[in-house]
Amino acid sequence: MKTAKIDNVRKNVMGTTSFDMKAGRMRKAQDFIVYPIEKGSNAKIIKIQSDRYWAEINLDSGEGELSKGRNNANSWSFSHDQAHGETTAFKITDLDAQALRMQIFTSTNKKAGNNGIVYTDNSGAAAAL
Repeated sequence: MKTAKIDNVRKNVMGTTSFDMKAGRMRKAQDFIVYPIEKGSNAKIIKIQSDRYWAEINLDSGEGELSKGRNNANSWSFSHDQAHGETTAFKITDLDAQALRMQIFTSTNKKAGNNGIVYTDNSGAAAAL
């Protein structure tokens, strides 16, 4: 299992977390967004998406699973890739997992987002710690 490289962890316009990650067979890093975590959800497993990839990362173990690269990857294509054994396993370092946890925790808000139009329920993000 290869180690993924994560950097540029930051808050995004949706009020959640974004970061750059290079994992698996990627030629260059992609900008990933962390999907909002509603209260009562399992905040230890985050769902992330870039233009070409969908992935899930367990913040406790640091282990993740990445879909095949394709335009507009989504949860359905990720499930399809899993069912056909076409996902790629990766691992993030403990330091990267902690950086993600902290940024996700600071984004906790029932009305996250700062573009003035769209708000998301990210109230479950506090459980990421």
